[in-house]
Amino acid sequence: MHLKRDELEKICTELLHDFDDILNWKWDERFDALLAEFPSENIDAVQKVLDEHMTRTWDKKSIRKAPGAIRDQCGIFCDLRSSQLLFSSDPAGNVLVFAAWWPWGDGNRVSLRLASPDPDAPPPEKKGIFSRIKGLFG
Repeated sequence: MHLKRDELEKICTELLHDFDDILNWKWDERFDALLAEFPSENIDAVQKVLDEHMTRTWDKKSIRKAPGAIRDQCGIFCDLRSSQLLFSSDPAGNVLVFAAWWPWGDGNRVSLRLASPDPDAPPPEKKGIFSRIKGLFG
C-alpha cells in the first residue's frame, strides 16, 4: 500500500514545486499515486527535474539488480516493460519516493506516476516459486 495523496504531496513538496510550470497532477486511485500525463515535447524538462530529485533510474534490465527495498516496496511499478523507467530516491533514506515513467504506445505522450510506500503497511508477502505455481491452480 502506498501513501495517500495528502501525505505524498507533503513529502514531495519540493519535487512538485519544481514541476509547477510543466505538469498538472491528479490522483490515480488505481495505483495510489499522483499522475501526470504530458506530451513528448516535455520529456527533457520532466527528466531534468526527476534527475535533480531522484538518485537512481531503473529500466527493464537494471531493475533486476535493484536493492530489495526498491523491489519489495515499489511493487507493480517494478514490473517494467521496454522503454518504461522507474526513478527512485535513495532506498536507505528516511522516505522512499519513486516515479514510474510509462510512455504511451503512440510515442506522443508519457504518463508519470509518483508514489511512496506507506511505512505503516505490513511488508509484502514473499512468495517462492512453489507458491507462485500453486497460485496458478488455486
